[in-house]
Amino acid sequence: MSQEESEFIKIVLTMVEILDHSDPLSSAFLCHILELAALPSIKTVLKVNACLLRKIHSKMPFHHKLKQRYRLNASIVWCVLAERLAGEASVYMFTEKVHRTLLEGLQKNQAQRIQLLSLITLEKFALTGENKRKILNSDALNLIQSLVPPSSASDSYQMSELKLCTPWALKCSFSSPSNPTSLKEDIEISVLDSINVTLNWCDATSRLKWSPTGLEVRNDSTSFESVRGTMCVSKGCWYYEVHIITAGIMQIGWATKHSLFRPEEGIGVGDDEHSFAFDGCRKLAWSSGHPISYGRGDSWNEGDVLGVYLDMEYGVIRFYLNGHDLGIAFEFTGHQLAHFIHNEGGFYPALSLTSFQHVILNFGQQSFKYPPVQMYHNFDQEGKLPENLRLQSVYSQPAMLNLTDSSPSETSCSICCDGEATVQLDPCGHSGFCSQCATLFQNCPLCRGPVYLRVSSTSPSQHKIKG
Repeated sequence: MSQEESEFIKIVLTMVEILDHSDPLSSAFLCHILELAALPSIKTVLKVNACLLRKIHSKMPFHHKLKQRYRLNASIVWCVLAERLAGEASVYMFTEKVHRTLLEGLQKNQAQRIQLLSLITLEKFALTGENKRKILNSDALNLIQSLVPPSSASDSYQMSELKLCTPWALKCSFSSPSNPTSLKEDIEISVLDSINVTLNWCDATSRLKWSPTGLEVRNDSTSFESVRGTMCVSKGCWYYEVHIITAGIMQIGWATKHSLFRPEEGIGVGDDEHSFAFDGCRKLAWSSGHPISYGRGDSWNEGDVLGVYLDMEYGVIRFYLNGHDLGIAFEFTGHQLAHFIHNEGGFYPALSLTSFQHVILNFGQQSFKYPPVQMYHNFDQEGKLPENLRLQSVYSQPAMLNLTDSSPSETSCSICCDGEATVQLDPCGHSGFCSQCATLFQNCPLCRGPVYLRVSSTSPSQHKIKG
């Protein structure tokens, strides 16, 4: 075993053993470490598999919480590697024992957190066509269907996560021509009939998960995913609330149309001069990529409510946590305010989420839990939902890798075996990828060189993998 290989395995196992999920930063930290590491070889991946499986299925009398920790952290390791290594390496990694372990994690006797991460990890393995076939041919869909909480289920935070992730997985990750929808009922677009302002899934980065209304959003990728709301404001005072379902790193606030989100680089709301945000996990206010200490007391927790306030008359942004005014976070000069109004058109509600983060927004569709004492306009009373959003479901947005029953063609993508292989990676020149899969990796899965550009051709590559 090479020193590099040995070090990678040692780091992974150390993280699996020590990271505690009661700390909201643990999952994001593990994802970050795995993202920074060089892509492991198939040989290394198989050794990591063996070590993780031994940890999970050990007969040693570990404390119950330790066993849960090993399973949760192992799921995150598989989750990240399955996404980074989509293709041949992912197929090798998705052994029968790994598959069976993840199906065990979906069982009703498991903790909800284990069920959730097992589901998400299966979704990541399903990014590769051969793995997806294996999952669809197993009992996975029945187990996932059983996770759909009944309407009478309690509104615990982890139950909220399952309520969003389970329908999403069935409709998006595990759909196929023979199984176009695994839900008992289709979600009707009519759920938007009573909504005038929501998050705009047509103005968002590509890896977010959504509720049918667009008012609930989640990120299960390793990138920093962002979205703007559907309504822009340029005068008056405005307020909305964010229910914190997970307590990790999120940047929530306001952004103009000029704010450019770059998820792979970690650039989101508050990271350029066109946006302003608060992160209650680290208690920092962000603008132009520069943080300042902001907020009093403890970091935000699951179940907290963040109030987000914008005064376009006096140029002030302030935040509230569970009704407590945290003070002025940002204050604009008259010249700055005029610039944002006249040159940039005003501000949209906006937010960015790190890995495994989840929020629910209220733009006034329901009574605010902690309305501010200051005067404010109600988004939902004064907004109007764009017609294009009323006409399409949030479920039509993700890259849905629908499998065919036939064998992959000579021009099909070497990752999902479904899309047309029309993309070449630059500068290494390797091709054989569809436009959807090519966005999944920052390093070429063949030579591991960095990917700076993804060049699309009008006709598919004549070879599945071309060097």
